Amino acid sequence: MNRVYLFLFFSDAHLSPVPKYPEPVGGESYSFSGVQHIFDQHKKAVGSCRFSQDDKYRLACCSSDGMLSVITLLPHYAQGDAPFSIVLLKGHTSEVTDFAWASSSDLIVSCSLDGTVRLWDTYSGNCIRTVQDHFRCGILSCTFHPKNNNFVVTGNDRGFLQVLNVSTGKFLSDSLVKTNGRVLSMCFDAVSNVLWIGNDNATLYSFLFDVLSSKFILVKQVHLSSKNVAITSISAMTMAPSGLGDFSVMKPPMLLLNCSGNALLLFHVKDTDLRKQQLVLRRRFIIRQKKFRIRSSFCPLTMSRRPGACVVSGSEDGRVLFYDSEKAPVKACINELQGHSAPVLDVCFNHDESLLASCDANGIVIIWKRV
Repeated sequence: MNRVYLFLFFSDAHLSPVPKYPEPVGGESYSFSGVQHIFDQHKKAVGSCRFSQDDKYRLACCSSDGMLSVITLLPHYAQGDAPFSIVLLKGHTSEVTDFAWASSSDLIVSCSLDGTVRLWDTYSGNCIRTVQDHFRCGILSCTFHPKNNNFVVTGNDRGFLQVLNVSTGKFLSDSLVKTNGRVLSMCFDAVSNVLWIGNDNATLYSFLFDVLSSKFILVKQVHLSSKNVAITSISAMTMAPSGLGDFSVMKPPMLLLNCSGNALLLFHVKDTDLRKQQLVLRRRFIIRQKKFRIRSSFCPLTMSRRPGACVVSGSEDGRVLFYDSEKAPVKACINELQGHSAPVLDVCFNHDESLLASCDANGIVIIWKRV
């Protein structure tokens, strides 16, 4: 295990220099033709919104009102019919804190402050399975194992990681791991199968899950700050070969973190050997985040056709912010969308970047159409 104390103090002092690349072609302004839909089916804050992995017209949301909703946009509909359908997933008795799509769009797993994990049929809205947290405390984050959707990882309010066997409806006793704070965020790197964990104690963990032994193997523990900073969102992306013609050079994996100290942090993960991996802070983007659990994501298509990364994040000032990691800090913000009247808590693209979804603390979800 590799424990590192990386005190960033949320300044630009540790940032690596910006290499000079030819100007990428096409789409980097992230222009939108306007708002396509506005949804208000939730009466409290919508904390997260995510498109299905295999259907660009299906979006799910979770809310503090204890419900989830699955929105299916209908690009071809008869005159007089609604251009969308909504299925409400009802069953949680408290705030739904997180959810994840299965690799197919027919299943969703969710977790809640009511201390349960639920598996849902996204078409019927039926709850297929309900499992109580081992410690009967609020569950703050959850995700499917990318290679085996029969396993769901959860993180709870007391800092414990657990793995749920969906088929049996039981937590694997050997999988129990204690961290040093409330587990607010988690994400698998789909290529390396490394699980990244962030908590409210400014600590970032990486684990491997050994399916045969049902145990987590701690790879790295990094403390980002001496302050009480919460890591509220983690996204991982393994870069494709350069789109500029040099296929001999592989791009390093990247991590994108939202932190409650008004920072969106972009890291390079150096070295393919897990035992030697190092995190290098590549960029620090300024957003407004102190109180809310703000989330962000990579812009998916640009990862294979440009030297760096474009990212999009919510912000407590009601804006949706787009950043380009290859531009100088003063020019890094390449676009912003204004349409929310409350803190924007999450944003996400569908897989071909034709649509962007954003949600806010007033329960509003906006679908933006790309030019």
